[in-house]
Amino acid sequence: MSTSVIKGQISVEFMIIFMILLGALCIAVFISWSNIMEIKLSQADMEVENVLETVAGKINTVWMSGDGFSTNLTLPEKVAGMNYSIYVKSNYIILSTPYKNYTKTILTNETMGNLRIGDNLIKNENGKVGINI
Repeated sequence: MSTSVIKGQISVEFMIIFMILLGALCIAVFISWSNIMEIKLSQADMEVENVLETVAGKINTVWMSGDGFSTNLTLPEKVAGMNYSIYVKSNYIILSTPYKNYTKTILTNETMGNLRIGDNLIKNENGKVGINI
């Protein structure tokens, strides 16, 4: 057997091993990327839940404190780096992002007004919660 045939055989074997290792690397990168994206989504969910918990806590406190009580609430411009909208409907706070809607239950279904990004005034007037009115 000549040396050129042996060198050719080694090159083919090397290419096969290289392709297998490259495939394994691609699979590892895909799995890592999936895990990173899952962590980012979990962080976004936690940040949204924190905003909802804060809003619900303020509204519930105002409602339970009785007539005349008021407090300020500042909502961030973005949540988890995303634009969002937030509003109260019946006894739910609904926060909508481009990818998902989140809800949180509050104690009263007697709310008036709308939440807005930035500063908000929440006030109890005769047992009803008024937001920015």
